[in-house]
Amino acid sequence: MRHSQRKSISRKHKRELGKSIELRDSNIETREEFGHWELDTVRGTKDKTDHVLISLLERKSRLYVALRCPSARATDVKETLHAWLNTFKDVNLACLCKTITADNGLEFSEISNLENEILSIYFARHYSAWKRGSNESIMVYFVDVYRKECQ
Repeated sequence: MRHSQRKSISRKHKRELGKSIELRDSNIETREEFGHWELDTVRGTKDKTDHVLISLLERKSRLYVALRCPSARATDVKETLHAWLNTFKDVNLACLCKTITADNGLEFSEISNLENEILSIYFARHYSAWKRGSNESIMVYFVDVYRKECQ
């Protein structure tokens, strides 16, 4: 019997962009409180200079917000999110946006700078999209509708 000559690849040095999703309060999982958002991006092409959509889904109400972003670069994503959060200046931000949970994509590498005493930002583990299942489910529906309207 022959054994494979390939060596196993160690994945010890994965990038950690911020606080892990495991550090979130357990009450966020119950969906009883408004203000906990899941974040993702929708890309039409793989070119980083094309416009992308930033999708935000509130966990309790399932309120969906899509923001147009100039590109998938981390600085543009951060600026787009910052502009969206600044629209709540007249309202108490603590009531509307308490946490944001994103994946570990490079486009989200700078959003942890938006974290403050009111807003906490968490990152899902690698290859664990199911931990942000609400957003993944709505994205499938959204992409189907978007394709049909563009045809």
